[in-house]
Amino acid sequence: MKLSVRISLTLALISMVISAVVALTSYFYQLDKATNQSLRLVSQLAQGAQRASAISAYIQDTELATEIISGLEINDLISHAAIIDRSNKIFAGYTSSISSQPKIELQLYSPFIDDDKVGSLVIYPDTNFIQSSATESSLQLAFLLLSLSLVTALTVGVFIRNKLTMPIRKLVDEFINVDVSRPNDLYNIDINYKKDDEIGLLIRKVNSLVGALQQQNQSEYELRKATEELQKRFRLLFEQSTAGIGLLDLNGQVTLANQSMNMLFGTEVEGTSLPSYFHKPELLREQLLILQDDNFYSQVSIDLVIYKQKRKRYLHCLLSTIKDDRKDSRFESEHLVEIIIYDVTSRREVERKAKYEAAHDSLTGLLNRRAGMKALKNKLQEGHDAHSIYAVLMIDLDAFKPINDEHGHDVGDLVLRAVSERLIGATADYSSLCIRWGGDEFIVGLTIDTNNALDTLCQQILHDIQQSILVNPQLNVSVGASIGCVYLNLADYKTLGVNLDDVIKEADQLMYDIKQTGKNNYQLLALNRDCDWMRGISS
Repeated sequence: MKLSVRISLTLALISMVISAVVALTSYFYQLDKATNQSLRLVSQLAQGAQRASAISAYIQDTELATEIISGLEINDLISHAAIIDRSNKIFAGYTSSISSQPKIELQLYSPFIDDDKVGSLVIYPDTNFIQSSATESSLQLAFLLLSLSLVTALTVGVFIRNKLTMPIRKLVDEFINVDVSRPNDLYNIDINYKKDDEIGLLIRKVNSLVGALQQQNQSEYELRKATEELQKRFRLLFEQSTAGIGLLDLNGQVTLANQSMNMLFGTEVEGTSLPSYFHKPELLREQLLILQDDNFYSQVSIDLVIYKQKRKRYLHCLLSTIKDDRKDSRFESEHLVEIIIYDVTSRREVERKAKYEAAHDSLTGLLNRRAGMKALKNKLQEGHDAHSIYAVLMIDLDAFKPINDEHGHDVGDLVLRAVSERLIGATADYSSLCIRWGGDEFIVGLTIDTNNALDTLCQQILHDIQQSILVNPQLNVSVGASIGCVYLNLADYKTLGVNLDDVIKEADQLMYDIKQTGKNNYQLLALNRDCDWMRGISS
């Protein structure tokens, strides 16, 4: 069978198979796409009616709710819908009794109070209509694609036979007569093909083979020039890079360095030991040892610290091995390490600042509620010293609101900062955590030796807080404090059957009792198995 016939038949067969696969794939894809699009439209309709439904449920307007449901059910994509009020009764429309029927349910909230739920909007998509419409459109597209593919394959097959395989056959017949063993007798091939395409190009290339041999030396010369130009460009990239780039031997000696690396270290580093510039040189040496192991990593990275002009700088170092694979490798290139260094000091400072701001109260500088809770949990869970007492103090300021109301929030903020500084000062001799719990409430967690010392500390905190606060030369203000203190032995924390929330809740109750009985005082409670509160938890 001739090549032209085989190519045409093969192309037709492949085209039919591909067309069938593409058509089938397109059918399922379009079916899924159309179905999902219809469901998205139903979801959008539901969201569009959510606001009006919430208003009708809130004001109990049955007529408005019925109009909303009717407007939704007009759409062919929706089977039926219902508005359910806050008592879980159907307010308008009706719901499906088939539990497996898909539905879209949106919660309805009061238009005036965001978290006040007034009911829900339930919409049941008409899955039969959606599936039928999607199937019909997908089948039409699939059949159209299959028909188009078959017509295209037939047309391409005829075109390729006339324009490609037949000229190739003539070219082969002519080429058979060429005797490559006699280069001097080679002659140009001529099949009367004048078109400027791939076949015409092939004919011209065969005819110019001899000329190409003559041009080989010229091509090699031009290749050398291009290689030299490329080397210059890479050298320029190396020198002008903003990152520090260099080569090290496995001992850390710098064999090559660009200007950016010299600027990072403030000196000419080539020929010196790079680890010696870092605060902890052994860390870089460990990474170099890792790279020596052929069965381990070929690339490692590490963040290191240097001190440049008495300022701490963070450098991110990326190291990778370079090996010479030649049989007769040169000694200096047998095993080198490429290092790329970036100054990431600014990024580290931004990250450190962000972490600090996320964990601390912006007004007082104390730990915020989230970070403070985590720190207290960690402290209680890690404590095992049987001779230490851990105390949690819930502190609420007395007479703070009148200051805020009379003198404004700026003065109130000044008072909160002053109280925070006094709390830190009063607990400075202890392993303490000072937390702004919220508003004018504070929590202090600390380790203390004895009950008597805790009693003395509470008195000291009350005394310090009650001292007057200078706002300006014409204004002094003062506040008091009510303190509820719960303390326990650190070694017993895990065996008592309580958690930190229980401890804080009990301290808050003690503080509230002080508020109710005169304020400006404190109350202590020891957590152990003999106290009534613990017996209540155990039961």
